[in-house]
This record gives sequence, structure tokens and C-alpha cells, in this order.
Amino acid sequence: MLTVKGKHAVLEAVKSDAKIDRILVDHKLQQDQEIQYIVRLAHSKKIKTQILSSEQFAKITNQTQTQGVFAYQHAKEAPQLESILANPADYPFIVVVDHIEDPYNFGAIIRTCEALGVNAILYPKDRNCQFTPGVLKVASGATQYIPLVKVTNLSRSLEKLKAIGFWVYSAEVHRGEKLGDIEPNFPLILVIGNEHKGVSHGISKLIDQGINIEMFGKTESLNVSVATGILVYQLAMRNRR
Repeated sequence: MLTVKGKHAVLEAVKSDAKIDRILVDHKLQQDQEIQYIVRLAHSKKIKTQILSSEQFAKITNQTQTQGVFAYQHAKEAPQLESILANPADYPFIVVVDHIEDPYNFGAIIRTCEALGVNAILYPKDRNCQFTPGVLKVASGATQYIPLVKVTNLSRSLEKLKAIGFWVYSAEVHRGEKLGDIEPNFPLILVIGNEHKGVSHGISKLIDQGINIEMFGKTESLNVSVATGILVYQLAMRNRR
């Protein structure tokens, strides 16, 4: 069972027809217009809602930054790598996160990728942030719409995708081709490395081209989720030409 917190995340879960067990609302915030809309929409879809005292709400949810609304959602059937391998034309632009640790970064990357039309995100089952309530909140409902494919071995998964024609690019800080100069090939995979270590050694051997964002100020690097947004936007625009 997934737990979803925050007004935007819960609203998108309801709108997307995700299978929601129930929604909890803090009675002190039940008059909030956005929460009232969530409750009305939930009722129209026959989703159970419970108004709890603030003490009960805090005790049951045991979460911060809920904005007074919290949902229990049945996990969707997770998409499998095999579906991409069988239908590569449906996935011209894939992002791979290579052991992202921070929930905010992972959630922000998911939100950005969905908004900009990325067709799927691959992430490893070990040593990567998973779908915590914090990730779901930051993603603001994007997890309801973009395929999120958990794989056991990132390197092996990339090898399989390269074998059927995918080109693999990686975000690089001080090397690789400048983003403004690159003419990418599709279908494309963009690898986003760990916040501190970058792209892992095993994955780096599979990269066809590194891409760096040219910097003009004194700051030498960007937050990984910000850099991802810049890269994904530029590559998505090239895919639409």
C-alpha cells in the first residue's frame, strides 16, 4: 500500500483513477477549498474519506507536510522492462536514474520528466530512493502518469536496450559535448548519475556520449534535479523537430 500526502499529490491520484483505499482529512483543514474539491471528487468516485481530529490525523499518518490530507493507494501493477523491449517505438525518450539518494531530487526528476514528455523512467531496486511519501509529494501526482520501471541490474538493462537500437547519453559536469551543440540520436536514454558520485563505473562503459551544461557564472555545478530539467527540456525539443 502506497501512502500519498499533500493536496496536489492526492488530487492527481484521485483524478487518475488510481485504486485508492481511503483518504484522511484533518478536520481543522476540511474547509480548505482545495481539500473540499478533493473530497467531492472522491465522493463522486465512491472513494471513502474520513475526517479526523488533528490528534488522530497526526497519530495515524505519522507524517509531516501533509497539508491536511493523506491517502492510502493500492500499488499499481509495475511496468516491466520487457514492455519497452517489445515496443521500443513507444518509448523514444527514456531517463535512467543511476542511484539517486535524495527523495526531493527523485520526486522532482519524476515530475519534470512527466511534464516534459519523457516516455519512461528506469531506476534500480537497490541503493536508490524508492517511493516514499516525500517522493510522491514532491512529484505532485506525476507518478500516476509516467511508467516507472524498477530493474534489478541497471547495466544489464541498458545493454538490452542498446542492443535494440537505443543511444545512451549521460549528464556530465566537466566533460562531454556541450548541450547547445549536441544533435542527439533517438530512441534515446539519458542517464542521470548519483548526486555525489555521478554516473557509476559500470554504467559509464555503456555511454555513447556525455552531455554537459555550459556554465557562465561562478557556480561550478547545479543541483541534479535542476540539471535534469535543463537537459530533458532541450532533448525533448530536439525529439519534436
